[in-house]
Amino acid sequence: MTVPIPDRIIERLQANLRDANIPATAEDIDGLLAKGFLVRVAAFDELVAATPADTIPDMLRDSTDAIGVPAAAALGNMPAQGEISVIAEQIRMRQVSPVELTEQALATIERLDAQLNAFQLVLAERARAAARHAEQEIAAGQYRGPLHGVPVAIKDLLDLAGTPTTAGSRILASNIATSDSFAAERLAAAGAIMIGKTRMSEFAYSPGSNNAHYGPTRNPHNLERDTGGSSSGSAAAVASGMVYAALGSDTGGSIRIPAAQCGIVGLKPTYGRISLHGAITLSWSLDHLGPLTRARICDSVKLGKGSVDKRVVGGEQLRDRGVVGPD
Repeated sequence: MTVPIPDRIIERLQANLRDANIPATAEDIDGLLAKGFLVRVAAFDELVAATPADTIPDMLRDSTDAIGVPAAAALGNMPAQGEISVIAEQIRMRQVSPVELTEQALATIERLDAQLNAFQLVLAERARAAARHAEQEIAAGQYRGPLHGVPVAIKDLLDLAGTPTTAGSRILASNIATSDSFAAERLAAAGAIMIGKTRMSEFAYSPGSNNAHYGPTRNPHNLERDTGGSSSGSAAAVASGMVYAALGSDTGGSIRIPAAQCGIVGLKPTYGRISLHGAITLSWSLDHLGPLTRARICDSVKLGKGSVDKRVVGGEQLRDRGVVGPD
């Protein structure tokens, strides 16, 4: 028995095919319907429609308004952030303060993000507290390494305790994480300053930044262009100088595509090198977690040790070095 599909979904499919210059006859559409390919689309559409807007927590409510048409073709005066190894040495030598860097990051977000829409959630006070703590540790000779005091961000499919993990979907807007993802734990252990969580296409299921709930993410180099996806917010945040590095995920290009379109570095590590424990996955056996940065990838933080994620090579302690956010 064929499940009836609403006309709006068929019309949306036809519009998408036209936009992509993919020819499709009426017989092609009938074939898709007969084989049930649109049943899940219709079911998901109903689920979204049944999700009331008041489930969105206050911390996300301001971010649900779609961004408007850009006033200019490109952003001006973007901070020129370079290699993490350079800023890390300046932090270590106390030539620059983690507090100063964090305030610069927050000011840049305040100035640029209304146009870019790179951040799902900005954790300003949490970041300031972490920056003060990092500055105190470094002053006391307790320098942790090349990420200590460096502003970073993570894609909003990674759990961060006390914050929503939406994976870019309205139906998960009230999904408050009770613990940190493994990657977030490692960043915290390295002393990185978590500025916030970045936008993404819904459930990481698009090579572009399109998102019907939270709006698209614009390319810092040309606001009329897309950032690519699905790690769109992470790429825009790094390319615009909001943060020095950000984590993304890659199943079929979701780190590499936005990195290429935003002119930055993105790394899809070997499968199993970095744990995705505490992440909402697109494809459990194909997902990779990796960094996006403005410069070369040269510093690294060991990941995987003690991970409970069976995807991590060896299942327990990983001896190789995994890269998580350094440049």
